[in-house]
Amino acid sequence: MTRAELGGRWVRRWDDLLDPRPVAPGVYRRKAGGYHVRARWTDGRTGRKFEVRRVVPQAKRPHDAAAWLAAEIDRVKARNGTTAPAELPRFADYAATIFDREVAEGRIASAAGREKWSTILRAHLVPAFGDLFVDRIVSADVEAWKGTYGRRIRAGEAKPATGNTILSVLRVVTAAAADEFDLRDPMRRVRPFDTRGHRTYTDDSPNSLAPADLPRFLAAMRSRFPGRYAITLLGFVTGLRPSSLRPLRRRGPSPDLDLEAGVLLVRQSHTRRCEVMPATKTGRDQRIRLPAELVTVLRDHVAALTGRAAASDPAVPEHHRRVPAGRGPGQALRRVRRGDRPGLPGDPAGDAPHDAGPGAGGRRVRRGDPGDLGPRHRDDAAALLDRPRP
Repeated sequence: MTRAELGGRWVRRWDDLLDPRPVAPGVYRRKAGGYHVRARWTDGRTGRKFEVRRVVPQAKRPHDAAAWLAAEIDRVKARNGTTAPAELPRFADYAATIFDREVAEGRIASAAGREKWSTILRAHLVPAFGDLFVDRIVSADVEAWKGTYGRRIRAGEAKPATGNTILSVLRVVTAAAADEFDLRDPMRRVRPFDTRGHRTYTDDSPNSLAPADLPRFLAAMRSRFPGRYAITLLGFVTGLRPSSLRPLRRRGPSPDLDLEAGVLLVRQSHTRRCEVMPATKTGRDQRIRLPAELVTVLRDHVAALTGRAAASDPAVPEHHRRVPAGRGPGQALRRVRRGDRPGLPGDPAGDAPHDAGPGAGGRRVRRGDPGDLGPRHRDDAAALLDRPRP
């Protein structure tokens, strides 16, 4: 249709008066002279739409305007790294699918594991890769993220071990995508962060109690927090993780603690809220024979219980909850260790014990003289520290 067929009128479009029929792809003649150009496309990596629209008054011929448009399109694509459209899912959607799959198949079994994955995806991976289609993620994208996170490590704002945990989750997602869609895994040659020089504990700030400190520590715990004393002593003697200590049962259809036989069965794990995982963190059950002195402490603890705590199932109950609260014992340990009790060395801020047991990377106990304790405490500490670990 010509301008004559339109009644000699130009069409108003994009705040301009144009011939509605393009004289070249994306090129329109202007009434005021020159050309108006326009092009649209979709970024194959992110699905984001781009548009170039510009008045080119200096162009004398349609070919000149078309050449300018092509050069501008190439410039925008180079700046944004756009490619042809993709049909595979974006990373954010696919990572959520893999997360659900890992939970459903039991590879993420605990509440703590689900919380770790959820936090890593929400706070780190989705902001960095969420908009990219899974087949458009390349090693350079991961290395760019590592560079950003590495600057935080060097600034003391993050730790390399945390960065490696994030990379391990990313590796699970990209490996699944590579297998499912027959892609090249962008994580195949990505190396973890170097942890050399980043020590969690040192000789100057050890995660342990000196032999002379342990008896006073136990005395302070028994005096200040009598309800936490039994589980604390049980953790020091057995080396069990707090997550293995909290769900221990002394009654019910499947008790874990047999005080008559002096045997402890470790078969469950508890990390968050009241959810108990029917397996240990390591995947291996344990049968531990307890020293007679420890059995006596546990008997005394159970005998002192009253009310709903006495009727509850946990081996070392604190109240009527199905499992003892996760924060309670840790708070007691921190308060005692930081010197709330006179005579105990204080920790630097933030250096609080993570676990009571040495086997869990918590505060270790170096065996030695029971030291300054009352008669009952001295007997317990001497007998338990001088014998081999069960």
